[in-house]
Amino acid sequence: AVYWDTLRVLFHFWIYQRTWRFVVPVFAVYMIWLNRYELLKGVEKPNIILSSLSLIISCILLISGQFSSTHLLREVSIILFFFSVSFHIGGIRFTSKLFFIIIYMVLMTSSFDRFLESIKLYLKLITAFIGHLFVNFIGLDVLRNGSYLRLPFTTIEVADSCSGAKQLITMFALGIPLAVITQKTFVKKIFIIFISLLIALIMNWIRVILIIFWNYNSAKEHVHGPYEIYKTPFIFITGFIALLFINRLVESPHKSMIDKQKTDSYRHATIFNSFSFMNIRPLITIMVITCSYLTFWSIKPVILKEKLSSFPLIINEWKGRDIDTFPIQFRSGFADEELIREYDNTDGDKIFLYIGYFYQQTNEKEIVDSRYTWVYDNAKTIQPPPNYRFWVKDQKVGLKNIRLFSWFSLNGQNIVNTKLAKIISLKDSLINRKNNGSIIVLLVYPEENNINNIELAKTISTTYNNFLNVNKILQ
Repeated sequence: AVYWDTLRVLFHFWIYQRTWRFVVPVFAVYMIWLNRYELLKGVEKPNIILSSLSLIISCILLISGQFSSTHLLREVSIILFFFSVSFHIGGIRFTSKLFFIIIYMVLMTSSFDRFLESIKLYLKLITAFIGHLFVNFIGLDVLRNGSYLRLPFTTIEVADSCSGAKQLITMFALGIPLAVITQKTFVKKIFIIFISLLIALIMNWIRVILIIFWNYNSAKEHVHGPYEIYKTPFIFITGFIALLFINRLVESPHKSMIDKQKTDSYRHATIFNSFSFMNIRPLITIMVITCSYLTFWSIKPVILKEKLSSFPLIINEWKGRDIDTFPIQFRSGFADEELIREYDNTDGDKIFLYIGYFYQQTNEKEIVDSRYTWVYDNAKTIQPPPNYRFWVKDQKVGLKNIRLFSWFSLNGQNIVNTKLAKIISLKDSLINRKNNGSIIVLLVYPEENNINNIELAKTISTTYNNFLNVNKILQ
């Protein structure tokens, strides 16, 4: 029950995104079964202190992730939960033998993907650098600009698909089971996992080098080799065969089945004692408290007494009217209440305003959402006095230059940091049982309007806070 919502999101990640990760927990159980005799050797007295401590941290992360709609925290929580159970069953030694299998469970989450996504640019640059270095070393004339490689007759890009990220995931998924099943010492397991990741990178570098060779003398119709052969997995399969060979060289000899069966019989009583009621009582208490908190400490929606449509139509010299769409491609419909309005003044200047108000933030609806990211992505931050903060972003739409001012509104504060917005929402959830918030976007034409855009943004911010005060939202 405690992890029901987390498992539901994981199920969505497995099934609806058509990923193979649903096999990870099944394969993890299979690895435990294959190594059951080795694992039994590590069973010792349960470590209640480490088990309880890791479970407490796990539950704190779970609650924080649940109330801040941060799935990463919930995914880390469930991995820590596995460590807690392991500490309780057989102590530190048993957990050390299960370590790689538990780490392998990270692959069933989206956390590993997010990590690789954050370093994908660096992987692309490294791949382009290695490819450029090698072909120049053997005498080919190739120039590099970032992830682009300029050949005599064409220019190729080391794209996301050539970064090696997918190969890293796949080799990591294969390297850990291979190390756990065939290697007996911690050092050898680490070595095989490291080699698997290194081979994934090297084979991807070789693939890019082969693509450079193929395109060097002329611009080809098929960039990825004859019949797009370099997009096929044969290079990766070659790398995996190399991994199997290296693994065989360092593989530990297996003990006889008779010794394993003796170990099995000897350890059964120890495992049974580990699950005594007195030992498991602290864990049950922690889980019951967590489950009760998540069940009964529900977030209350903060509904506006006056609809957002009653936001002032006249702001100083500006007169507004409601419109259906923003003048740029802007996806709306995510917030509980939305306002899209055009304002103009007597000089003929025009501005456009979007406000999205959330009664409460959930996994499906929150102000820090990837669908809003483009508004403030690569924007600069300004802090005009006395206490305002805005994201400012200039871009070209058609033949016109536009300027976007945007910010989150939380408890009357202008927030221009996504992590800080998450923290404030979490604090309000844990203490005040509310996490309502808003996102505001102001669009101006800096080359056409003869107005002080920053002062205008400050006026809009102040007017909105006054509007919330009237609705007693900030009280």
